[in-house]
Amino acid sequence: MAEKIVYPKMPESNWWAVRAQFRKTIPSSVTASYLKTLLNLTSEKAASNLLSPLKQTKIIDDENKPTSRAIDWRDDTKYKDICQQIAEEIYPTELREIHQGPDFDKEAITNWFMSNAHLGEGAAKSTTAFYILLSTGEVRTDIDTLPAAKSKKSKKTKLEKRIVSNDIHTDRDEQKQTANKGESAASTSRNLYQSPSLHIDLQVHISSEASVQQVDAIFASIAKHLYEK
Repeated sequence: MAEKIVYPKMPESNWWAVRAQFRKTIPSSVTASYLKTLLNLTSEKAASNLLSPLKQTKIIDDENKPTSRAIDWRDDTKYKDICQQIAEEIYPTELREIHQGPDFDKEAITNWFMSNAHLGEGAAKSTTAFYILLSTGEVRTDIDTLPAAKSKKSKKTKLEKRIVSNDIHTDRDEQKQTANKGESAASTSRNLYQSPSLHIDLQVHISSEASVQQVDAIFASIAKHLYEK
């Protein structure tokens, strides 16, 4: 039985994050602990799994030391050539000649890895993604747009939106309370300074012998003195 060939696979976000850090400073050694801290991973095992693809691509050597290739790998002008060298060293000619892009048939490449590397579909898809990453040789510095970073950014944005929303509701509640207090104060003020009402009872005794003209004259006089200002 032919020996099983292990092809590298590494999440794209991790690849670019490591390269971005290398562009800042070359580490003396790339250990699992180093990767766990750099990539904010949850376990040492997950970090250890990333050492293998870095060694297969010869970014680090068997002693976890960055190689001379790592120096060129950081350089945007040399990046594509480095990726081509890596692809030629790792992948068979038949794969590279049939699937060289720029329009990659991901399904066909995945099937190739499932058949030739005896991988499950999930592992084959991850291996395909890394193959395409190396084959394109395109430099990406916008790692904030990658899935892992986008997820963190999305969570942060949602949190900020919740905070802003809470602030808006708080402001509205305070404004409403202030308005209610103002209306209450105004109502109290009106009640305090409202002019008192005046009630007058008037009794008029008219002789039964008075004529209609005399009665009309009496009420006309009353109206004149009570209602005229």
